[in-house]
Amino acid sequence: SFIGHDDNFGPNFCVPRLYVHPNQAQYVVELLRPGVCYSGVVAEAAGVDYLYSILQQIKDLNNPWLLRLLKYTREQKVVLRAISLNKKQYMAHIRKESDWQFHKEIPELCNLLEPLVPKTIWLVEVSIPQLFPTNLRKLGEIVLNATCAPTSKQDFGTFVFARFPNTTMLRTLVKGKPEFLTGSSRITSHVRLFQHKSL
Repeated sequence: SFIGHDDNFGPNFCVPRLYVHPNQAQYVVELLRPGVCYSGVVAEAAGVDYLYSILQQIKDLNNPWLLRLLKYTREQKVVLRAISLNKKQYMAHIRKESDWQFHKEIPELCNLLEPLVPKTIWLVEVSIPQLFPTNLRKLGEIVLNATCAPTSKQDFGTFVFARFPNTTMLRTLVKGKPEFLTGSSRITSHVRLFQHKSL
């Protein structure tokens, strides 16, 4: 979506991209926080690439929300939202969030992940059409390092970790190739999207 300004109605209207035809838009401006080396569009593109690789590695498919996410991913109907955050904002978010059954994340897992989080990140939130627009909820997230630009190859250089229901995925290198270490998560369903305190 785009943020639109109208002289009659005021600023900051959300305009879905399907309402904007190419011949109606003259330019698009994206403002980046200091230290961010690439755009949100690139972050989303990297996120969707990583998503396909990550979901193939998940072994525990007993979770109904994971199965639903897999279905929508295969149909190319997932909804991605990239938002730039600093480390403090992100860690406060994952420590506070709770899922639909009021489960909170394992405090020890939060402590383990904190040193891995760079100073500035792209948080690529992953949702499905049923949850995103109405409920403002997501089924997972992919955390990317925003301080170094991704290469043209899918080398997972910007990938930090990903979190989905029952699952946390960390990257490791085996014989020079990226592989994933799978850990648990106490989050078993969908959680709220990240929201700034002013919202």
